[in-house]
Amino acid sequence: MELLILLAAIIVTIAAFTILVRVMRVTVRVALAIAILLLLFQLAFGLGPGELWGYIRGFWNYLWGLLTR
Repeated sequence: MELLILLAAIIVTIAAFTILVRVMRVTVRVALAIAILLLLFQLAFGLGPGELWGYIRGFWNYLWGLLTR
C-alpha cells in the first residue's frame, strides 16, 4: 500500500514539475518578445517605454469611451 502511495506521489510530482516547466518556458518567451518589441519601437520610432505606455492607455481609454456611450 505504501509503495502504491509513493508511486502515485512521484507521478503527481513529475506531472506538476512538467507543467511548471512549460509555464515558465512560455512566460520567458512572452517576456523576451515584449522586450524585443519595446527595443524595436525605441530604435525605429524613438518611443520610450513611458511614451508607449501612454499610447496604450490612450487607446484603451478611447475603446472604453466607445463602449460606454
